[in-house]
Amino acid sequence: MIKRLAHYLTYNNFLNLYTACHDDPHFHGTALPFESCYDRYSHPNGLNRMLEDVNNFKFTSISFNTSVNIIEIPFINKLLWRCVSHRHIPDKYLRLREMDLSAVTVSKKTFDLLSDSFAIDKLTLGSTPGGCDEFLTVANLESLSFVNNKNLSLKFLTREKCSSLRSLSFNNCQEVPIERLFDFVKNNTHLAELNFSDSQGRKRHTVDLIMSIFSPSNVTEAFNFNYSACKVFHTEIIPRAVFLGTNALRTLNLENNDYFKDFVTDIIDNAPNLVELNLLGLDFNYPLLLSNLPQLRSIRMNYNHHIVNALISAGPKQTFEVLINNTWGKKRTRVINLANLAGAIHACEQIDFKFVNCRINVPTHVRQELATHGVSLRALDNTVSLLKTL
Repeated sequence: MIKRLAHYLTYNNFLNLYTACHDDPHFHGTALPFESCYDRYSHPNGLNRMLEDVNNFKFTSISFNTSVNIIEIPFINKLLWRCVSHRHIPDKYLRLREMDLSAVTVSKKTFDLLSDSFAIDKLTLGSTPGGCDEFLTVANLESLSFVNNKNLSLKFLTREKCSSLRSLSFNNCQEVPIERLFDFVKNNTHLAELNFSDSQGRKRHTVDLIMSIFSPSNVTEAFNFNYSACKVFHTEIIPRAVFLGTNALRTLNLENNDYFKDFVTDIIDNAPNLVELNLLGLDFNYPLLLSNLPQLRSIRMNYNHHIVNALISAGPKQTFEVLINNTWGKKRTRVINLANLAGAIHACEQIDFKFVNCRINVPTHVRQELATHGVSLRALDNTVSLLKTL
């Protein structure tokens, strides 16, 4: 039994034994103390040895639905307290690279323990009942993620408490107080990455969050905004004047946010340093001038009638990754003649083009020319791929 339980432990990662005992039928009905789980930790000083070995501290479900918080608060608080009470130096923070509590319903006491005794680089939180996240303060915190949370306060999001925060993520969260998030993003001088995926704002004006990204004073480099799981999408109208320009933004993901289909040109004009742009799911049929994005290396978008001219306008690039997805159906779209794209393809040192469900015409002389220039052409199922490497 001990050897089997050791499967859940590695040198760099401690997957909590409580979950193991509940998910693995071999351990149903057992309650093994930590000191007996492995030879190294069977010593009376076993917990200290475990803390020496651990960089990551995770409480995640192995087999249960990840949208359900399955681990009880008392167990977590008791375990964290044991870790704190066994510190070599009582007044020194316990330093962890990562703590994942996504399968945990935490409490104010949990936050008190984290704030008073832990220094964590990356923290993932599940449910925070009653908006108790307002008590969160963790030393050295650089990355914070909320998963499956239905009641956030975000009162902790202040410059004083989150001065070192570089990455902030929301995944499948409901009732997010957008006003607080908006103010933090707009005024924060360190936040480099914001991910807002399959989540809802408290007033459903979530789309207004992008206003804080397109601000000259903002330093956010990566903004991923995925609304694909939401069936209802209400928002206030964003005037074009709101896009004031940003030189910091490098990555922008607006996949399945069809609301922005009328603002793509404004986005391109006001974010000149974009490197990665994801517009999949946005159905628009007007020309794009990609020459306004000289650093662009990757674009993902739906097919439209101007796609060939858009790709040609991108100009020569060292690396260019393109994904075009035709959601209209082949019978309703024009043929893409690769002869018209040959010049753009040869102007790039490396390419990775994928055309999904598109009508592609490859004349014989173009096929031979592509092969001469080291471009491999493949057709598999509904996807035509062109690849050129150094």
